[in-house]
Amino acid sequence: MTCVTSSYKIGGSVSGLLGSGLVLSNNGGDNRSIAADGSFTFATKVDSGKIYAIRVATQPTNPAQNCSVSYGSGTVASADISSVKVVCSSIGRFAFFTSQAIPGQSPPQTPGIWAATINPMTGALSLVAGSPFAAAGADPSWIAADPQTHYVYVTNYDLNNVSAYSVDQVSGVLAQLPSSPYVSDKAPVFIIVEPKDRFVYVIGAGGISGYAKTQNTGALVPIAGLPIAAGVNPTKAVIEPSGHYLYVSNTGGNSVSAFSIDSVTGALTAVAGSPFASGSAPGFITIDFSGRFVYVSNCWPLPASQLNCVGTMGHGVTAYAIDMGSGALSLAGGPYAPTSFGEGPFATSPTANFAFFEDQGIGAEWTYDIDPTHGTLAFSSLQRYGDLGNFSLSMAVEPGGRFAYIVDITVIMNPNDGVHTYIIDGNTGAFSAAPGVPYFFGPNMTSFIVAR
Repeated sequence: MTCVTSSYKIGGSVSGLLGSGLVLSNNGGDNRSIAADGSFTFATKVDSGKIYAIRVATQPTNPAQNCSVSYGSGTVASADISSVKVVCSSIGRFAFFTSQAIPGQSPPQTPGIWAATINPMTGALSLVAGSPFAAAGADPSWIAADPQTHYVYVTNYDLNNVSAYSVDQVSGVLAQLPSSPYVSDKAPVFIIVEPKDRFVYVIGAGGISGYAKTQNTGALVPIAGLPIAAGVNPTKAVIEPSGHYLYVSNTGGNSVSAFSIDSVTGALTAVAGSPFASGSAPGFITIDFSGRFVYVSNCWPLPASQLNCVGTMGHGVTAYAIDMGSGALSLAGGPYAPTSFGEGPFATSPTANFAFFEDQGIGAEWTYDIDPTHGTLAFSSLQRYGDLGNFSLSMAVEPGGRFAYIVDITVIMNPNDGVHTYIIDGNTGAFSAAPGVPYFFGPNMTSFIVAR
């Protein structure tokens, strides 16, 4: 009797590739150069029963991009593998952040809107000339950019309004729009631009305000019927990539509110079953890059809510699956909790199945793998970034998924305060510290975003 082991092809598809020089590998070798979007197959077949592991060996340049692999490993059964997906995205060009004035602080600090350019090879930040740009009030609480970074919008907590700025596409210099600011509901704390660039929504003490965005000027026009109530103490929001549904974390109500978005008017309608139960004091909320799962970081904000969260089932990150037909949420898993109890910002990769959890209790970042089918999380790695008990208000992953930024502050200034820059391994999601000390551009930073 003669036994024959069958061998099978390993391949998949590449999308979003604009640069040159992309090289993929399988099992540490069999390099395959990729020149354009489309399907690919490695030259060497793999025997049945053996493993395959696709990695990015060389990232593309001109323009600089970050490519990530999904469904890239497993065991060959009795058929060709063609399900590997490689998604490439251009590195973000600009970073924007806000700083506020704290009453009674000595010396007095001037609030402002800061802009920086991003080195696409290292992630290094360089301040844009003119930063900080004047803020309308003393308490700019959050900042958001439109998808093409033509405009940025800032909530002014103390003035109950929203400021709008145009962005110079070469230098990153900001200029306030003539029609700015725009009246919002009271005490606005968060702002988000709908992914299709049609609407802007603001979260405040009175619920959700909304505006239609004028495409050629960036000006905002209030949406009829808004503001609309959310839950108790609405805090943060996220919109799924198709622009159909808006989700709001209600810190005081231990819930997540869900709304459908009218594609023509921007009006909001509560989804059946909303609000959906969450863990204790939900804060940061995000969606995975496939747009199918919502993740909520509980026990926010530090430190007061920790006293009510330690040792409870509300501690950690909760995962939900989105019903794409109705927008309803169902529990997918969690809560997923690190070893300490320092809940902080939570983010997902825009190009791969990675999630990043900021643990303020020990000054560390935890990387999780996202199950692409069920949305569950599995711990992958840990990276220390700051001092024990530091307070972080923001974590941002740039659109290419190569660099991450953590804004780290303490009550008493120390050398670890500022913006920490990390390189994200495109194959594992692990963080490694970029060269250089933290960037300290100004005190009391309240929000930080990275844009194209």
